[in-house]
Amino acid sequence: MHYFIITGTSRGIGAALAERLLGAGNHLFCISRGENQKLKEIAASRGAKLTELSFDLGQTHEIKVLVEKIFAEIELDSAEGVFLVNNAGTVEPVGPLPKNDPDAIQDGFNINLLAPVLLTRFFVEMVQAWPGIKRVINITSGAAQRPVFGWSTYCSSKAGIDMFTRCVTTEQEEEEFPVQICALAPGVVATQMQAQIRGSGKEEFRDFQKFIDYKKENKLLPPEEVARVISWLLLSEEFPAGSITRIDEFI
Repeated sequence: MHYFIITGTSRGIGAALAERLLGAGNHLFCISRGENQKLKEIAASRGAKLTELSFDLGQTHEIKVLVEKIFAEIELDSAEGVFLVNNAGTVEPVGPLPKNDPDAIQDGFNINLLAPVLLTRFFVEMVQAWPGIKRVINITSGAAQRPVFGWSTYCSSKAGIDMFTRCVTTEQEEEEFPVQICALAPGVVATQMQAQIRGSGKEEFRDFQKFIDYKKENKLLPPEEVARVISWLLLSEEFPAGSITRIDEFI
């Protein structure tokens, strides 16, 4: 049995990844604010096991209980692999810092950085002594590598994910049964987040015309293509442990 824990599965990359991984012999734990009826139908038709968990990742104080609930259903003695994909994210708030709502800033850091950190922390604790395959993929962004006007929360929270990934890798090198972890930047993908970006104005986000052009010129990557790469990486012998990688390295 392979166990997959995926955040942000109500739509976009997370939904596409869950659809791809739903198959006999797999048990998916899908974490999102809302349920995905399509996933339930696919799981039933393919004989896959699906556990949907309605959860707001902004409520970081509840993450320990969430992980304990998940691992109560995971039988490590018979498992081949256990995987965590920290996919959920938000681009909000958009705009110059003084215009950003303080609560939105906190929510952005909670969802993009603190929730993945805590999910990984409790995941590692649960599987550290287990000798099987255990891997974490953090979804990052090219914006982690450069400043973008209007994206102070998004850029800095994704930069935090990159450094967190490197630090955990350094720690795991000391362990007898290391957890492998990497970060993947999926590029510009046809998701609801892209629609939000295109809906912002130049005063809030100076690069918004570039994202409108991506759409017009059909340069947005389908979520299904990103899901294909993630699913391959999770099970590949070439898993890029410790790396901050980009989608174009694999397509």
